[in-house]
Amino acid sequence: MWSNVSFVSFLILALAPMCSNASSSCADLSDTQRVVAEIAKNYIFRTYPDFKADDLCLQVTDSQGKWEVTYRLPANRIGGAPVVLIDKQTGDVLRSYRTQ
Repeated sequence: MWSNVSFVSFLILALAPMCSNASSSCADLSDTQRVVAEIAKNYIFRTYPDFKADDLCLQVTDSQGKWEVTYRLPANRIGGAPVVLIDKQTGDVLRSYRTQ
């Protein structure tokens, strides 16, 4: 069984190279946040196929033992974005919803 530290370390080592050439949406994120962002982006792609991120910036927030990942919408854009909650210990998606 994975310990919490070894699982997160594994994710960082496994996915960080995929994020090294990431778009500007990942530019201001730490390595751990980039891995979390990749998990969320893959989940959003599968779960919300009609959502188009275009050039939106990802927002990864540490929220009481979980990561909250969403996209920041520009002030001149109406609508919403998916929000994905990811367990910090396991990297599992806990739940998601879409704002409007």
